[in-house]
Amino acid sequence: MSLHALKARRDHALDRNHGIGDAVELRRRALHQRPSSLFQNLPMIVRIEIDTPPGGLFDYRVTDEGQTLYADAELPSLADALVAAVEGLAPEVAGAEVWFRGVVSGTYPLHVIGANHAQIATHAINTTAAILEVLSVSD
Repeated sequence: MSLHALKARRDHALDRNHGIGDAVELRRRALHQRPSSLFQNLPMIVRIEIDTPPGGLFDYRVTDEGQTLYADAELPSLADALVAAVEGLAPEVAGAEVWFRGVVSGTYPLHVIGANHAQIATHAINTTAAILEVLSVSD
């Protein structure tokens, strides 16, 4: 999928989900309302949750503290889902936890995901396969 097509999908997903700007503003307000000043200027780390529903395509959603910021569906590869997810993030976001099929494979700075999305996608697939294998053996 071309970069232009991925950006168009991301923009459509942002429009459909009210954009990350609203969520970032809500988070900023919440941070300033917390009693401890330790949390006030911390960068935001989001979660990118990627799944493969029936059909073999990839769906993702970007969340912060359980709240969906935006999502998209039916991307052709896990790497394309990572690229689309990262491109929609605001400057306040420093990094992301990457989850694939319910298994966390790592937390990465955004520039690392952008530069190494294919390797991170492969790592997520391998990590999930290994965890699922262990879980099936222990049943």
